[in-house]
Amino acid sequence: MGMSIGSRVAGACFSRPPAGLVPPGDVPEVVTRRFGEISVHVVNTGWVRVKRAHASFAGPLALRMPAIVFGRAWTPFMPVYVTVVEHPEGLFLVDAGLSEETLEPSHFACDPVTSFVYATLLDFRFAPAQRIDRRLAALGLDPSRTRGVVLTHRHADHADALVHLPGSPTVYVGAADWPSHAGALPMTREPTLVAVEGEPLGAFPHARPLTEDGRVAIVPLPGHSPGHLGVLVRTPSLDVVAAGDATFSLEDLATGTLAGIVEQPAAASRTLGILREQLRAHPTSLVVSHDPRLAQ
Repeated sequence: MGMSIGSRVAGACFSRPPAGLVPPGDVPEVVTRRFGEISVHVVNTGWVRVKRAHASFAGPLALRMPAIVFGRAWTPFMPVYVTVVEHPEGLFLVDAGLSEETLEPSHFACDPVTSFVYATLLDFRFAPAQRIDRRLAALGLDPSRTRGVVLTHRHADHADALVHLPGSPTVYVGAADWPSHAGALPMTREPTLVAVEGEPLGAFPHARPLTEDGRVAIVPLPGHSPGHLGVLVRTPSLDVVAAGDATFSLEDLATGTLAGIVEQPAAASRTLGILREQLRAHPTSLVVSHDPRLAQ
């Protein structure tokens, strides 16, 4: 797809991810679904590959990190999706995606562990046109109309382009993820912390409305990080759930298989159960941040 910026160069003291693979060319860059006054755009903001045990691991919990650090098998490149909700009250984003900064080793110098993880256990690709502000403009949407950004969590592939959004959108962060969680990067905007303690919505035990009509709401999806968030968009015909990294694939969701990178395994398992119930009980389109099939 003509990447004009290559993979991030790892720090000299760490081994680099294996070279030679390129992102697939058959994954749509933008998928749009319209529901009357509401439109939902799922846009690709770059690519990431991780160790296979990072994305899916069925072994003993104690072996998760050794399997990730020492494993040789990598996933294929996966998209980094941002969900854009076009609502009469404004634009609401679920995550912000990658940016040029993601490719710079100095971006991850906040502490040695974070530097090690991003330098050796993740591999990114990114093209300038994929940055979320440019994606919005290409869709004919004014980035300055962004009213809110819900960060599912603060890993680089979900939060790095936040600094490139103009204006002062409200940035929502899970209260249990503040001030930090594993792999979280420093914030450049003051967040609004969300505990999500409202009324039930769909299969979700609590929800916090983002819009006055209640059709767009934050829902809790803890596990991948303690305060991991999702967003539910309710329309007369279909619910759309942007689930971040609550799971990496529909197969793992169906079997209850956790990702290797999960801070709270018990909470993550409960979250998978809630998502399965949502799919069973309500017509639902599920958008998972790194599964290319789920945006189609």
